[in-house]
Amino acid sequence: MKWNYLYTFCFIISILIYSSSCVDPKDTFISRELISSKDEKLYINTLNWGMTGDKQYTVITKDPTRLRERKDIIGGVDGLSPFVYKFANDTLTIYYNRGIC
Repeated sequence: MKWNYLYTFCFIISILIYSSSCVDPKDTFISRELISSKDEKLYINTLNWGMTGDKQYTVITKDPTRLRERKDIIGGVDGLSPFVYKFANDTLTIYYNRGIC
């Protein structure tokens, strides 16, 4: 009986030590600038989070800081699915298989 308590105690202590040593991952924000022939600027902003960065939102905007936080996702693309864009003659065309939030 005493050994069961000892094993349980050691197990709980090891879990506490492990969980306190885990680093809380931060969100990763990336912004890419697109410039038209009329010097207008658009930004493709992407926000990734999760232990492996497997959650993602992407927005196309005129604001280089938009989507720095997860609460700013209206009009964004949800998920890691890629999209293709073409920027020609001051027209931005986007091809995407899924819907926009």
